[in-house]
Amino acid sequence: METVVAIADHAARQSDRWLFLATLVCFLLAMLGLAKWFIADRSKLAERLTTMTDRHIAQSEKLSEVVTNNTTALNSIGQKIEKMELNCRYGRGDKST
Repeated sequence: METVVAIADHAARQSDRWLFLATLVCFLLAMLGLAKWFIADRSKLAERLTTMTDRHIAQSEKLSEVVTNNTTALNSIGQKIEKMELNCRYGRGDKST
């Protein structure tokens, strides 16, 4: 405990110039650490964005296939309905298509 008090007394006797330099060095080290953290976080974010973009593209391709299949099915159903309407309209009672 006495050594801590001795170090504090020694630091108190120094000029403000050393205090300023020590504060400046601590500030610069903190900014350097913060910059490294931001760069690492940005890299992780870029990787996540790439992964999410790839997933989105894959899902869009699947959705495009589903829409195409649904359009084909709806067109087929529409044609069958038209045939049934024509059969009913002209009195051909058979329901075959």
